[in-house]
Formats: sequence, C-alpha cells, structure tokens
Amino acid sequence: MQNNEVNIWESVSDLMTGMMMIFLFISLAFMLEMTMITENFYSVKSQIVADLTKEFPPHELEEMHAEIDPKDGTISFTADGTALFDVRAEQPSMEYRKILNNFFPRYINILSQEKYKGQIAEIRIEGHASVEATENRDDQRTYFYNMSLSQNRARNVMEYVMRMPIYQDKVYQDWLKKYITANGYSFSKSSGDAQKDRRVDFRVMLHTEETLEKVHNELSYTGQ
Repeated sequence: MQNNEVNIWESVSDLMTGMMMIFLFISLAFMLEMTMITENFYSVKSQIVADLTKEFPPHELEEMHAEIDPKDGTISFTADGTALFDVRAEQPSMEYRKILNNFFPRYINILSQEKYKGQIAEIRIEGHASVEATENRDDQRTYFYNMSLSQNRARNVMEYVMRMPIYQDKVYQDWLKKYITANGYSFSKSSGDAQKDRRVDFRVMLHTEETLEKVHNELSYTGQ
C-alpha cells in the first residue's frame, strides 16, 4: 500500500514538473515573440520618421506650419487658427488646402513604398477642436459638439485629399480606402493653445503597434 502511494506521488510530481516545463517554454516563446514584435515596431517607426524628416526638412515644415513627432512620425499642422480652420469651421481653409496639395502626395509616396508593405495597418487623419468653440468645457453637450466638429474636420480633410485628381485612378482609390481613416477627438487632446487645437494630425499605425496595444490591454485586464 505504501509503495503504491509513493508511486502515485512520484507520478503526480513528474506530471507537475512536465507541466511547469511546458509553461516555461510557452512563456519563453511568448517573450521571444513579443521582443521580435517590439524590435520590428521601433525599427519601422524609426525608418518612417527618417523618411519623413528627409522629405520634409525644417524650413518646409515651417512653411507648412507643421511639425513631425520624432517618436512616432505623427505630423501635426498647428498654424494659427485662420490658416487651418476658423472657430467652429468644419471645412479646411483655402490656405490649408494649398498646404495639403503640396504635403499629401509626398506623404503618401513615402508610406506606399514597397518596404512598408504589410507593415502599415492604418493612416489616421485625426481631427481636433478648441475649447473656445463653446463656452462650458465641463458641459457634456460641449464635449459632444466638439467631437462632431473634430470628426467633420478629419472627414472633410480626408475627402479633400482623396478627391485630388492624382488619386482618381482605381488603384490609388482602392489603396487609400484600405488605409485612410478619419477620427475625431473633440478637445480630449488639447494642447492648451486654442489656435493650435483647431488642427488635424496625420498618424501612421502599424500592425505591430496594434498587436502590442492588444497585449497590453489584455495584461491590464487580467491584472498582470
């Protein structure tokens, strides 16, 4: 009887050891995969930033009233308010349209390069609004009003660039429809400067970025 109990415990011990080894291998494989994804993310983002910086040198960015985020390549147009959008205006100004005519084709030429094929998940046109568009920032209706305003700004910029004559070929249209999206943020990402808040940003999202964000959210949900 005693020998049987010893054999049972030995079997259980072997089983637990085997399960721990399997769990260890799975954990190591997961960590290796995440390391590779993270390295790829930073490598591609760095290359995009380098390409954009080369294409749009400082003097041109100044002329376009734009800036490039050195961390992720997001391009923000932050001219004085009348150059982009007037207060409560949804349509880009004529001056801003001229800027887009110069900027957007060159921007897309960079992102549509073969080396970025399979890397880019989305090109976001992000609209923003200033608090001055309404009187009471704490009022929920104010937030939703600005949400609609910022969304319409992003959508109208997207419509303008997609209707450029150069992109009327079906191949171009299919590519743009696949990647370009319009997003509104109300005043949730306010810079504190009302003039700069009446703007749109162009942000590139990578597939690896979405994967990392998904893993982060899952780990946060499970309390890891």
